[in-house]
Formats: sequence, structure tokens, C-alpha cells
Amino acid sequence: SEIMNHLETTNYLVNFQHGFRRNHSFESQLIITINDLAKTLDDSGQTDLIILDFSKAFDSVPHQRLLNKPDQCGVRRDP
Repeated sequence: SEIMNHLETTNYLVNFQHGFRRNHSFESQLIITINDLAKTLDDSGQTDLIILDFSKAFDSVPHQRLLNKPDQCGVRRDP
């Protein structure tokens, strides 16, 4: 919770980032997406949708880069 507080108070996380956040769950993202699609349908507009599967993405990222990420966003380890 301390790390999430830090990330939210420093505005490191954008509002479009959902999942594992208070008031920004998977369900809230789904509701926003469906609402946007419904508005476009009501306005007879066009919607282009790209669906990406990141399930194996973690395997392809250099792990040392992931270990350095907390430092980059201001979360420091104790010496």
C-alpha cells in the first residue's frame, strides 16, 4: 500500500491504467470500454479495436530491467 500511495501521489500512474488499483479495476475498465463502444454506435461512428495478449510478455523482458524499474519511479530499496 505504501508503494501504491507513492505511485498515485506522484502521478506516476495515469488514469487510463486499470487493474490492481483502488477504483481502477478490470471491471471499471470494461465498463468504460463498453460505454465508449455504445456511444460510438449511437453516433453511427466507427470503432477500431486492437486486442493484445500480454500473457507471455513477462518472459521476454530482461529481468534486470524489471528490477531497476522501482528505482526509476522513486521507490528506493533500503541500503
